[in-house]
Amino acid sequence: MGDFASRVRVWGSWFDVLVWYLRFFTKSLFVDEWYYVPSRDDFEAMLEEWRRRLQSLRYIGDRFDCDDYAVAFKAFASEYGCWNSVGFVGGILCVDGECVGHAWNLALVHDNGAVRVVHVEPQVGDYIEESDWSYRPQFTFM
Repeated sequence: MGDFASRVRVWGSWFDVLVWYLRFFTKSLFVDEWYYVPSRDDFEAMLEEWRRRLQSLRYIGDRFDCDDYAVAFKAFASEYGCWNSVGFVGGILCVDGECVGHAWNLALVHDNGAVRVVHVEPQVGDYIEESDWSYRPQFTFM
């Protein structure tokens, strides 16, 4: 089992707020009671390895596109560090006034004594802090 910086329980913590938001505003499924969260350094090391793996993946519209990348990244996080704190998200992404359907990942990352939520763009291996709400989740599987 991989190392983790913290472990958060679905109920009985600050995580209640995230779960409440996702359950109230989106359709959500949380399948584990405990979520094992990497440190930011470990998370960034995992993303670096994911970027190397991306070189072997090929985007094919409607056959291997955003939802397939998001599923692959969720599985990769579990494989890489036994971290179950990466979820699959489907929803709307708005950029420059244009909103489109999109799939990406939501990840919990331990940083400076707090667990933070980041959005991961698995097609490029980058992440965006939780304050960027141009991502509008419609459903979450974590």
